Amino acid sequence: MTASEENNDYFTLEHSTNGLDFTAVQVVEGAGNSQNTSTYHIRVADGKEYGYYRLTQTDYDGTTRIWKSIAVSCEEVDSDFSIYPNPAQGELSVLFNKEMNGEHTVVIYDILGRIVYSEVVNLDHVEELSINLENIAVGNFMVEIWSEETSKRIGVARMTKK
Repeated sequence: MTASEENNDYFTLEHSTNGLDFTAVQVVEGAGNSQNTSTYHIRVADGKEYGYYRLTQTDYDGTTRIWKSIAVSCEEVDSDFSIYPNPAQGELSVLFNKEMNGEHTVVIYDILGRIVYSEVVNLDHVEELSINLENIAVGNFMVEIWSEETSKRIGVARMTKK
């Protein structure tokens, strides 16, 4: 997330297994010149759940800034929700296995890791959530839900849209 951007051409997410030798994982177009808040999401491919990551920002003139790397170790998450019907058509229902409170972000990714749906929802006293899939193409997807309070993923499920 950025509060504003000046001459920002793009961001590059880089991965390393040893913390020294980094390779580009994904490039995301920047907002250029903006005084608005911009939010960026990147889904990392399987096999890159562990290691080191860093972000490089590149300006239109080629100037780069490299941020400090961070170590990442992703553990398997038991989902606190289930989805139905699967395959889905016009609407997907999310049924929570336990009480959820506060704001959560529901994100649906396509098989290339691109976000095709993202919405912040308040789950206070909500047992089931409906997601309209009419604007999502036919295909296979991952549904993730993240807690806004803790920034932790509460679960993930695979979904097919017919």
